[in-house]
Amino acid sequence: MRSFPASNISMFVALMTSANSGQNPWGSGGAGGIGGLMLQAWQWIVDRCNAPDVGYDQNYRNEQTINGITYYDCSSLIFYGLGHAGFEINLTAWPFTTKTMPDILKSLGFEEIILPSDYSDFKFQKGDILWIHDESSGGHQHTEMMYDDTHSMGAHSKRLPLPDQVSINTYTVWESTIHYWRVYRWPFSGGNWIIGGSSEYFGNPTGELCGNNEKAINNANVIKDYFLAQGWTINAIAGLCGNIQQESTFNPALQEVGAGENGGHGLVQWTPPTDLFHVMDVLYGSHADWTDGQKQLSVIYAEFQQSTGIKNWGIEPQWYPRHGYNLTWRQWSQSTADAGYLAMAFQEEYERPYVIHPEREAYGQRWYKYFTTGE
Repeated sequence: MRSFPASNISMFVALMTSANSGQNPWGSGGAGGIGGLMLQAWQWIVDRCNAPDVGYDQNYRNEQTINGITYYDCSSLIFYGLGHAGFEINLTAWPFTTKTMPDILKSLGFEEIILPSDYSDFKFQKGDILWIHDESSGGHQHTEMMYDDTHSMGAHSKRLPLPDQVSINTYTVWESTIHYWRVYRWPFSGGNWIIGGSSEYFGNPTGELCGNNEKAINNANVIKDYFLAQGWTINAIAGLCGNIQQESTFNPALQEVGAGENGGHGLVQWTPPTDLFHVMDVLYGSHADWTDGQKQLSVIYAEFQQSTGIKNWGIEPQWYPRHGYNLTWRQWSQSTADAGYLAMAFQEEYERPYVIHPEREAYGQRWYKYFTTGE
């Protein structure tokens, strides 16, 4: 389905110095410093802030729609943002509150950062969850999410006009009348992607670590950090990288040579590329920036969510046990089996090529050695 074509392998040397090599490959993806689930949660909250039919009401905070207006309060907006993005939150439960959310956020893997009393020099990040729960007289009990590194967004107050009740603040977090106590930060920052030309190979797809290519190794580390943050084992991630090495040499902009617009695209060479484009459309409303490596990882994770039942995106799950590999995708992601075995399982159950590539076993083992020893 997404196998590395023989024509690609035979042509990679010549194409490494193709016309695309004149482009700057060092641009990062458009994720703005966050990725995966947090990017989806951030976008969901942005959309709610910009919607004309969203308001604030603590009585209807469980996403109730009354007279055409859907309501949240400050903490339930964060709750539903995370839940609709695919974090393992029970959306049928009563939303957490500012009192209960810290323990839940930490259980999901968020890092708790205690803010200094003077945080004028603190470096906030897009996607940070701001929090205060002051039960003293006149104290604030509030939470919002950082829209960028200076402004926050959230559900503010029922006393404001409807368009301002759930909105992106025009003033900075330092100008706010609320002095927050803590930040909850998703541990993966988004990495610094290297994006090449459409026919550019990052090194040798058959060599160790793509011939020790710096661009390939950079992007492999971004992939490792992303999926570690999603709870996958280093064994599974190495198996994934053993496949990506031969599929795309870790260049998210790579297109299958000689196959036209319907050939493989991206890190795992989605074929036809509409498989990639459709999921991007579901997640982000567009696939115009399909070369964004961060968003491609989000596509893989959305497919994982669909396959494992974490979230129904209405997309094809893409994981089908076969040929003696009877692991579910969740079992594969949690496995501590040999990385070479997991590379072959991923090839059989996800990639499903016409011709199986046994060399990917060694590629997976080599990436495992690199990830665990640095060698």
